[in-house]
Amino acid sequence: MLTKPDSVDRRALPPRPDFMIVLGLMPPYMQDDVKQAFLEKVKTAHPDHGGSPEAFGKLEDAYQQALQYVSFRSDRRSWIGARMEEYLAQQSVIAELEEKGAKVVIESIDWLQRSFGEFAALTERVIAVHIIDKSQVTDVLNVIKQEHLLLDGVKQLDLSGCEISDDVVFELRVLRSLMSLDLRRTPITNAALGIVHWLPALQVLRLDGTKTSWWQRRKTKRFLARRIKRAGAIDSVVHPVNVR
Repeated sequence: MLTKPDSVDRRALPPRPDFMIVLGLMPPYMQDDVKQAFLEKVKTAHPDHGGSPEAFGKLEDAYQQALQYVSFRSDRRSWIGARMEEYLAQQSVIAELEEKGAKVVIESIDWLQRSFGEFAALTERVIAVHIIDKSQVTDVLNVIKQEHLLLDGVKQLDLSGCEISDDVVFELRVLRSLMSLDLRRTPITNAALGIVHWLPALQVLRLDGTKTSWWQRRKTKRFLARRIKRAGAIDSVVHPVNVR
């Protein structure tokens, strides 16, 4: 059976990256199309126009990822040069965090391998930091604060069992993408719970064994539940029931 010369077998096409779905774009992808789609979506997603900070943050992330995607496909050499410097700097930060007793989790996504091939590693980002050596928590957090621009993709931070103060918790406000913060068995008080207002993406806050009151934990849980509801569908992994 003959097919039309300009017909396309959709089954042969690679799946659309999530960020292109967010932008509402279909292949072929062009930089101008990405920018136009972003500007159109901003009209309703921006908080100043009735949108939520969470929805706008998701749109911004999709926009930045889409720009990298089309840049790589159109001018690979320039893209590699631009990403290489940041990648090497991030590797240095990862090595320093691990040396100080932290476990670092790197994001690895299947579509990156298909789209970027051997250069996929240049797009990897740190998405989680777990402090294993509790005695070095101050040193680890100092690195995170100093290098937060290279760690802007961190979504999970585990400080459970660490000796930290309320002031130290507030210093984490530089991690704007943080979605899960584990403060179990730390000596923090009710004062530290104000951090939820500084972290727009935060959805999970673990508080077992802290000096926070039952009433304040309940208020925080309700606040996060409203935030998740505004953001849309609730992911079971980041459900507010995790606030205890």
